[in-house]
Amino acid sequence: MPIVALVALLATLQSISRDRDEPGAKATTLPRLVLVTMDTTRADHLGCYGYPRGTTPQIDAIAAQSVVFENCQSAFTVTTPSHATILTGTYPLEHGVT
Repeated sequence: MPIVALVALLATLQSISRDRDEPGAKATTLPRLVLVTMDTTRADHLGCYGYPRGTTPQIDAIAAQSVVFENCQSAFTVTTPSHATILTGTYPLEHGVT
């Protein structure tokens, strides 16, 4: 059985301002984005995915105010190449992380 990989991408709708170094330039807004990944964690054992035992209260609290993806698949069965795929947007054969 392949390793179960859970990738939850949590994004708030708030944005943050960042001033540019140029004098007189307008501030740009960037979305707040938090990427949470867990190795060998079953999604069906997290409260935000319906587990009733209350084992992950902090994750559940963040998820309640965020966008939680329920249909995620891993690009590879090993954590390191999967993370490289998430962060680069390329498949393991392309980025070469093993």
